[in-house]
Amino acid sequence: MRGRGRTTGSGGGVRGPRKNVDIRRGGVRLDDEGAWWVRAGHPWVYRKTLKHDAGSASEGRGGGLMEVLDPRGRFVGRGYLCKGGAVAMRILSTREAPRGVKGLVRKAVDEAVSIRESFLPPDLTTYRLIHGEGEGLSGITVDRYGQYAVVTQYCEEAGFMIEDICEAIGERTGLEGIYLQKRFKPVSEKKQHSAASLIWGRRAEVEQIIHENGMKFYVDVRAPVSVGMFCDLREARSKVYELARNRRVVNCFSHTGSFSIYAAAAGAREVVSIDISKKYLAWSKRNFDLNELDTNPHDFMAADASTGMARLSKKGRGPYDLIILDPPTFSSGKEGFVLKNDYPDLLESALEILNPGGLILACCNAVKISDDEFQRLISAGAVKAGRTLRILEKIGLPVDFPQVVGFREGAYLKAFLMAAF
Repeated sequence: MRGRGRTTGSGGGVRGPRKNVDIRRGGVRLDDEGAWWVRAGHPWVYRKTLKHDAGSASEGRGGGLMEVLDPRGRFVGRGYLCKGGAVAMRILSTREAPRGVKGLVRKAVDEAVSIRESFLPPDLTTYRLIHGEGEGLSGITVDRYGQYAVVTQYCEEAGFMIEDICEAIGERTGLEGIYLQKRFKPVSEKKQHSAASLIWGRRAEVEQIIHENGMKFYVDVRAPVSVGMFCDLREARSKVYELARNRRVVNCFSHTGSFSIYAAAAGAREVVSIDISKKYLAWSKRNFDLNELDTNPHDFMAADASTGMARLSKKGRGPYDLIILDPPTFSSGKEGFVLKNDYPDLLESALEILNPGGLILACCNAVKISDDEFQRLISAGAVKAGRTLRILEKIGLPVDFPQVVGFREGAYLKAFLMAAF
C-alpha cells in the first residue's frame, strides 16, 4: 500500500473559523460568531475553542444528536460530540426539521443521490456517493464501486448514523452490498489495518470491475486500506487523457495505474509507471489487460519515485514530456516519504528528466497542507533544479465532492498543471 492519508476526517490542526462554545445542559452553546459560522454551513467546531471538555460532556450520552444554541438559547443546529481529535463537534443540520436521526439521514441521502443522478453520466459506476462534510453527514463518506459501496467512518461517535445510512442508500440505489471501513486515525503504513466488514447486503466477490470515462479498473471493496481507485482525482485523470497523446509520460507513485491507463489509452508513446509496491504494479498490468492495452511500449518500475526517475536519467531514457506526481502524505518505502520534507527533492528529480516546456501534474490531497504551502514546496523544488514553473491550470474536486461555502478545509485536493522552462 502506498500509504495515502486521503481523508476528510478530523483534519487535525487545520485552523477554521473560531467558535467559542459553552457546553450547557441539553446542548452546546456557541457565541455569536460561532453560531453564524454553523448557520452558514461550517460542519466543524474545533476542540481548542471549547470552554469545557467535549469528551467529558459526551460521556453517558451514548452518542447521538445534540442541539446547538446561540447565546440567547435560540436553535442553531444539531450535531454530535467527538471525544478525540481536533474536531470536538460535528454539525449535521441547521434546520429545525427533521429532528430525529432517521429523518435527517434520509434527507441527506436523498439530496446526495439526486445530485449524482442530475450531474453524473449514467455509465460512470465509481464515484463519491455521499461526501459527508459537504452533505450533512459529517464524519462519514460513502464511495460507490459498481454494485457495492464502502462507508468510511472517521470518528467512533459517528456510528449511530450508519444503520440508517445503509437503509436509505439501499432503497435509493439498489446496491447489492455495503462495506464499512473505520478510519478513526489517519492511514499509516506503520500499523496493521483490518479489512472492510460487510454491514449490509450480500458479500462481494474478491474483485469488482468499475467503469470511468470508458476505462475499466479492478477494485477490491474489502481491501484494508485502498480499494484500488481514488474517485477524487477523476478530473485530473481526464486532463491526462487530453494531454498524453504522442507524449512520453512518467507516472510516479502509480498505485494501480489509473493515470497510466488514461495516458496509454490516449495514445502516449511511452508510459513509465513507478511504484514501490510490486503488488500494485502487478495490479496495474492487469488493468492494462482489462482495457486491452498493449504493455510492450510501456514500463513498470518497482522503486521509490526519486530512485526510479534517477534510473531513467542514468540510462539516458529521458527527457520526458509529461510527469505525474501524486505522492502520498507519507509512505513506508525504504527511506519513507514525508510530503512536507521530501517534496522539493521529488520535484527536482522530475525536472531533471523533463523537456523544456514539458508538463508536470502535481497533486496533493493532504488537508493539513494549504494551497499556499503546497506552492511553496513546489517553488523550493524548482529553485533546486534551476527551472521556472508556470501554473497553467488548477484542477479541483469533481461534482460528487461538493463543498460548503466558507468551509475551506473541504477543498483539500490541490492539483496543478504546470509547464517547466
